[in-house]
Parts: sequence; structure tokens; C-alpha cells
Amino acid sequence: MTPPIGLAFIIDEVGRATAGTENQVLHMIQRLDPRLFRVHLIVLRPSPSLDPRRIPCPVKPLHVRRLLSLHGVRALFTLRSWLRANHISVVQTFFKDANVLGLLAAALAGVALRLSSRRSLPYEASGRDKLVYRIMDPFIHYYMVNGAGVRDHLIHMEGVAPERIRVFHNLVDPRIEAARDERDRRSGGERIVFLMVANLRPVKGHPFLIEAVARVRTRIPHARFVLVGGQSPADPDVHELVVKAGLAERFVFEGLQSEVRRFLDAADVGLLCSSSEGFSSTLLEYIAVGLPCIATDVGSNKEIVLQGKNGFLVPYGDSKALGEALVTLYDDVAMRREMGRRSRAHFEEKFLSTAQTEKLERFYCEEVAARTAG
Repeated sequence: MTPPIGLAFIIDEVGRATAGTENQVLHMIQRLDPRLFRVHLIVLRPSPSLDPRRIPCPVKPLHVRRLLSLHGVRALFTLRSWLRANHISVVQTFFKDANVLGLLAAALAGVALRLSSRRSLPYEASGRDKLVYRIMDPFIHYYMVNGAGVRDHLIHMEGVAPERIRVFHNLVDPRIEAARDERDRRSGGERIVFLMVANLRPVKGHPFLIEAVARVRTRIPHARFVLVGGQSPADPDVHELVVKAGLAERFVFEGLQSEVRRFLDAADVGLLCSSSEGFSSTLLEYIAVGLPCIATDVGSNKEIVLQGKNGFLVPYGDSKALGEALVTLYDDVAMRREMGRRSRAHFEEKFLSTAQTEKLERFYCEEVAARTAG
């Protein structure tokens, strides 16, 4: 019997378990077949939120605070030796520092398949970041992206050859993926719940949503906007913006939540108003439970929200267009029902995690076999 392939996921740190990339890594570890893969998680920086009991694989912390330090150099060679000793054939990195230290160590260790994950558009990438990307490119066999928006950015903005890019969509929590939304959506004469699951950061566009709601408030009298997500003290106070707009009775702030299923079940429409997105897990969760969606036309959102079919796409910053989309779905219960049905059908056709996982497993196995033959 062929032994399992040694696979190491290397990540900068583990913040909240609900954070996007950390959550995706956890889903991958949980879903990969242990008969095929011997998975390890390597965490570069100290991570107080890391609970190894939640991770169904061995976890190796390196405690690297700064790459450009004596400790960073030692960690590089420690990791190289560890990769050799554990017969790791695949290294996949997440975030900037892992893309440096992890890929260098993998190259020095002779790891057969070296993969760099790029899961979001670099809306805040500095000149230094871009230089690092160029320097590390020769050490990378493939870029692993989660949507067409990120793929297109790599091709057109960073000059990566299309054949070096592989697209694997985000995985969805199995409890959400298994949902079948059979409920009739409530009529426009009752309260309509618009849900937005996104941390209260500037890039997520909460001020844009508030401006749009203010424009149409008299046309959607029974609409309520439920915001699920945490906020950093350094970011603008979204609560204050809501109060200043005179919309305090319309918005409900639920804060950071480890489980969002109950909010999805109570919602009528899913919202995402970001100025930049890679491939949104939030939108995937909306369509998995059969919600019609309103989202900004950025990144890979158009892969998930099909204009006029299961929702509406609006230009970021166009509060008139966003307001009209809110009014349209508020008023038309039949449209909400039909778009919700199409959302679930689109999810089942394109994004089921079982199919995504099988595709990923085939890729790992075929590439390792090809690179280790002979």
C-alpha cells in the first residue's frame, strides 16, 4: 500500500478561528483523506488563539517574531531539517512571511511540490511586498488561488503565467453546506432582514451601506440590517456613523460570532459591500443556505452572484444603485424566493466542498507522482 503523502501547511499565525484564511486551512485539514495525506500545520509566529485540540493534525509552532533576525535564520534551517526528517513532499504556504520562510525552507529541503496560496487581492500591497513577491517567484511551482479575480490579478498585474495558477474555490462549513432552505421568504409587509457578515473594517464598505440605506429609508420601512463582525479600535466607529445617519433603529450590531448559522437562517437577503475581495466565503455561505444576494462588483464576486439571477451586483461607491437593489428585493417576495432557489442550485452545481476537495486531492497526488517519478 502506498504510504500517505507528507503535506505541510505553513501559515504566519493563527488569529481568530473564524478568520477567513485560518478557517479555510482548518476545513482543508478536516476534509483531506488521511489515507492519502499525512498533514502537518506549521505556525511561524506566536499565536495565543491557537488551540491544538481544535486542529486534527500535528501542529509545529516555530515562534518566529521577525524574519530578518538571527532567530529567523535559525528557524529557516530548523524548518528545512524538519521537512526532510518528516519526508514532506508538498508545502503550501499562506500569508506573506510563510511565503518567504516556508518556501525557502522547502526549496532547501528539496520538497517536490511548492505551492503559494494567494487568497485575496492585495489592496494594501506596498512596494516592498511586491518586491518580495517577485523575489520568491522562482521558488514557487504553482500559485493556489480561490477565484478568477485573484487569478486575473496575478496574470495581468504580476505577470504570472496562467499555466502556473490553479483555482480551488473556498470550502464551506459542512453544517452550512448541508442546509436546504425550504422556508418561504416573508412578504414585504413584514420585517425583512438584510444580513452582512463582515468585520467592521474600512475595506468591507459599511459606510457605503449606511449611505445607501439613508437614501431609501422611507421606501423600506420594515427593513432591518444585521451586522455580524468584530471591529478594531483603530478603525472608524461604524456605530457612530449609523447614529449620525439617524438609522440606529434600523441596524443591529451582533459583534464577532464563532457560529453564523443562526443569522443565516433568520435572514432574507445577504449583503457584501466590500471595496475589494478575493473570493468571498461569506457569499458562498449565503448561497449555500439559499439567500438572494446583493454584492459589490469586485474581485471574484461575479462568480458567486450572477447578475439578475440569484442577486444583484453594484459598483462599489454607487449608493444609488445599492439603494435601488435593496428596494427591489425588499418589495418583491417572489423575486427573493426565486433568487434564493437559484442561489442554492448555483452552489450545488459549482461550489460543493466535496467536489473541491476531490479536485485538490487529485492535484496533489498527480503532481507529486509526476515530480518524484524515477
